[in-house]
Amino acid sequence: MDAGDILVMQNEINNPEMLLRIASERNLRIVWNPAPMTQEVALCPLNCVSILIMNEVEAGQLAGTQLDPTCLDSIRRTAEVLRKMVPETDLLLTLGKEGSILFSPNPELNEFFVPACNLGKPVDTTAAGDTYLGYLV
Repeated sequence: MDAGDILVMQNEINNPEMLLRIASERNLRIVWNPAPMTQEVALCPLNCVSILIMNEVEAGQLAGTQLDPTCLDSIRRTAEVLRKMVPETDLLLTLGKEGSILFSPNPELNEFFVPACNLGKPVDTTAAGDTYLGYLV
């Protein structure tokens, strides 16, 4: 892999901390969805991550907050805590039927909201986050 290439990660692998460090040393762009959230995630070098993508439950767990996906103040409070943890990382919070919101250190993007599309009643949400992440990258 060359500098600038993109590494997409989830937390369903062994030793994500080591992989984050190696990818960072090689100047890769890292997009990480740390699901399923574990206590070890907070011990990882999150500042190496280019885009940290989490749903409302995972974001609340990492930040130590209660995130209500229907309340913008709640979302912003959680993002503020996360921003202090990783000030140079783009934070993408997926909020289910409420859409998603990007909090970026880039002033042109700063807080960018994308509403969810209503395609009817979901039959099965298995791999919805994986699919979202794949299309994002």
